[in-house]
Amino acid sequence: GMSETDPFKVNVFKTATFFKKEDKPKRKNTSKINFEEWNFDRIHTIISKIPSKAYQLMFKLMAETSCRPSEARAAQRKNFHFKRNIPVFEVTNSVDYEKELAPPKTEAGYRELEISASLKDQLIDYMNTLPEDQQCIFLNSKAKFYDLKNMITCLDKAVKSLNLTLPVAKKTYFFRHWNVSYWCYHNKYTNPSDLAMHMGDLDLKFINTTYIKKYSSSKESVKYSEHQNNYYKWN
Repeated sequence: GMSETDPFKVNVFKTATFFKKEDKPKRKNTSKINFEEWNFDRIHTIISKIPSKAYQLMFKLMAETSCRPSEARAAQRKNFHFKRNIPVFEVTNSVDYEKELAPPKTEAGYRELEISASLKDQLIDYMNTLPEDQQCIFLNSKAKFYDLKNMITCLDKAVKSLNLTLPVAKKTYFFRHWNVSYWCYHNKYTNPSDLAMHMGDLDLKFINTTYIKKYSSSKESVKYSEHQNNYYKWN
């Protein structure tokens, strides 16, 4: 066994593992959003470049609650609970591929998402401009849900006008991805189950890998920092 082997004469090519090109493990996308650059002010600036007030509000709703584009487009008057101490957007529907109102695909899709007082006021002002009998608040002049392709076009133009490139190519899903990452970066969520409930997503492994592990800091980070400062003094 090992006692008869000179460790300095081991042929590493005999012990290494080689893969055929098609069998090589796929390299994971480890790119991270730099929140020193992609902070709230930059997101606010991008959305302010959108010419349509309705599109602005849909993007703000996604960027603040992490709801899906289809869920923001399906927003109805009854979904906003403004009289509560904490205003809430209740997700009960989405817009499907046939551009019709549809229920969430799973029970996890039904959820309540807190919104800021600032966004609440803007939504109220916008709703006051709509016909009183219009229940779905984001409809075009033909009483149809706003088109997702047009939303993407507006976002692309806004980003281009600022000479920016989105750090993650997810189009309108970017706002959902940015905000969930932003939550974890600021340690609003450190538990994948809690975050999954808020996102309306059942894939805990994906959420833990993509958001929690990538962006959140350990609850013990303060203790770790103290250890480094106490035991590694280079001055």
